[in-house]
Amino acid sequence: MEYDFRRKVAFLGLALLVLSLFVTTIAQADELYGRIGGVATDTTVAVVPGVAVKLTNSSTGITQEIVTGSDGGYAFVNLKPGTYEISATKTGFKAFSVKGIQVEPNQIFVQNVPMEGAR
Repeated sequence: MEYDFRRKVAFLGLALLVLSLFVTTIAQADELYGRIGGVATDTTVAVVPGVAVKLTNSSTGITQEIVTGSDGGYAFVNLKPGTYEISATKTGFKAFSVKGIQVEPNQIFVQNVPMEGAR
């Protein structure tokens, strides 16, 4: 009785190929989206919680809104690559806005929000 190693080696090679394709697909999944985050601060660089931050996709007009946490931080995640704008408001402060933020896959764009007191 003769044992055919070629069949086993071919099966093992095929199994490794399929596994490597699966692992590569999983690894690239994170690279499809980007993030924008930052911290809202006042002119003394103290954090400002409760700031309403609005994100707008410049191409589609789709918006998302979030409120800064107790640490003044905010984050928009799972953003499709493209151009965005941010606006921020809170009673007692001047409105803040910035346009032309480029979101790239697998990157974090830091946009801090300086809040200046209203006069």
